[in-house]
Amino acid sequence: MKKTPLVQSNTPLLSKRRYLFWLYGAFFLALALRLAAAWEIAHGAFASSVFLPHEATDLRTYMDLSGQIAAGEFSGPFYYQPFYYSVFLVLCRWISGGSVWAVIILQALLGAFTALLAGLTAARLSGKRAALIAAYLTALCNILIFYTPFHQIATLQTFNITLLAYLSVLAAQTGLYRYFIAMAAAAAVGALTRGNVLLVFLPLLAVLTIVQIRRKSWKNASARCVVALAVFLLVESPFIIYNSIQLGRLSGPSTAADAVLALGNTPEAPPGGREPGLPAGPMEYPQAYHIWMQDCEEIPVWKKILDYLASEPAAYLELTGRKLLLFWDYREIPNNVALAGEGSTSQIVGWTLPAGIIIALALAGLFLMIKRLRRLDFTVIYLIIIAYWGATAAFYNLSRFRSPLLPLLAVMAGVFAAALIRRSQLQDWRFIRTYGFLTLALGAFITIGAYEFYRNNLEAAILKIVRPSGTVLTDNAGRTVQFYHGPQTFGGWQALEVKSGSVCSVKFPPPIKADRQIDFTEIELSVQASRAGLLSLSVNNQPLSCTFDRPAFKKITVKVPGRLPDDTVTIKINYNSADAVLIADMQRNYQATSFNGETLPGELVIRITR
Repeated sequence: MKKTPLVQSNTPLLSKRRYLFWLYGAFFLALALRLAAAWEIAHGAFASSVFLPHEATDLRTYMDLSGQIAAGEFSGPFYYQPFYYSVFLVLCRWISGGSVWAVIILQALLGAFTALLAGLTAARLSGKRAALIAAYLTALCNILIFYTPFHQIATLQTFNITLLAYLSVLAAQTGLYRYFIAMAAAAAVGALTRGNVLLVFLPLLAVLTIVQIRRKSWKNASARCVVALAVFLLVESPFIIYNSIQLGRLSGPSTAADAVLALGNTPEAPPGGREPGLPAGPMEYPQAYHIWMQDCEEIPVWKKILDYLASEPAAYLELTGRKLLLFWDYREIPNNVALAGEGSTSQIVGWTLPAGIIIALALAGLFLMIKRLRRLDFTVIYLIIIAYWGATAAFYNLSRFRSPLLPLLAVMAGVFAAALIRRSQLQDWRFIRTYGFLTLALGAFITIGAYEFYRNNLEAAILKIVRPSGTVLTDNAGRTVQFYHGPQTFGGWQALEVKSGSVCSVKFPPPIKADRQIDFTEIELSVQASRAGLLSLSVNNQPLSCTFDRPAFKKITVKVPGRLPDDTVTIKINYNSADAVLIADMQRNYQATSFNGETLPGELVIRITR
């Protein structure tokens, strides 16, 4: 096949003056968009989320804690990672007297500097064109604009991660002490803002040290590593010392690790905190979470995760794989605030660039530029992205947890776009068609369709293989809890319409200890009524009724004496004036549930405890 001849580009290079003009233009555009969007949200229907958030949200918690610390009224250990509310917000209060707008303006400035840093990082990797693309993608990213007016860590942490990446690239390119020191300080502040940065910093420092050993000497590299670790610990130490004194034992700067680990790592944990497209609201806290947390003082959650990994390695890896895949999904996973709620009051948020476009372009860049891993500066960026991806999936996915990585993804998007523009100027159309379009198509598929493809076509079959008996828990009373369904969040829960005479049965595996004395079996059934009325049913011949005074979702429980005949639960509907439905999970298919004599292509949302 004839190769496309390479043609030398005659396109003039961007002058330094024009480059700086456009780069600073990205800074001021980012600042203007963030302030304007904040103004819209602060004067919209959800203004309370800015000025007086609901007391159940992290926003309100950070606001209240910073007020207590600023007034000298705080006591007890730090539960959350402390930097945002004990340093950043407290400084804002001291400077402004507690003005919310002072926080908004400072966070808008952080967002603008983040766009600038993204550009500078891309310039270090791939030149001026990549720099401008990265800076403007960051400036225009709608989710980064949206988070600006709220009291949450996302904006500060986005700046922290971008600064860490920029300093790491400088350390990789120059090997100078000052960049190692600054990198360690930035990593420490990032870890004090959200603890998963520790899982980024340690491998990053290890790689830089190994390369320095090869480039210079063992002694030279070790000195840089020791100094960086010392700086990291120096920044962390006031919070470590304070918490250790408060608790009477050695402690980290926060004590929330058990809760955040348990949310995303139990056998029934969902891969993300909340369904995309919903307004702000709470996450799902399933029964397994409460079981793990009840005795976490005696048995820490990390030990329970290791036990889970040892007893069901395939099931744990499947859950981790789902979380890793969901991380790249284009949709927002909301929590304290949501695009569908607060974001709908800002036209600017609606008009600016969705994060999914940046993610797809970044994935294309990561695939296309993989040969550049021979360069240490590219290795550093790849490592930070991959480590942050894994460190987030080690807990659970929320949009506000993913957003700090978006500027680095914009950097790789800029590198990708600049590479294709360069090839087009050389008229290397074959490269663009073969590699450019292929990597972009792959990135777009991962971002737009990969998770839903897995969810709808593979998840049920794989779960049946890796967990053939369904989910089995042991509660804190030593009883066995068994069920086939998955979590409601990112699950396949659907209404199963029933009427008088409908019969549904579920065949469970025998109890783990078959010879154990069982006095009764507790059966929990989920039902949804569409209007006021009565649902009367029998469960293994035990009568049960539930009255609804309005449309509602309920979990109803009945105790059946002794063992279940043939380990089967049989539900018969006697009367249903509430137009109630049972719930079936269509993302699980063990062929254990039958409905009116036919096998259901899903599993009833029901659990038994015995």
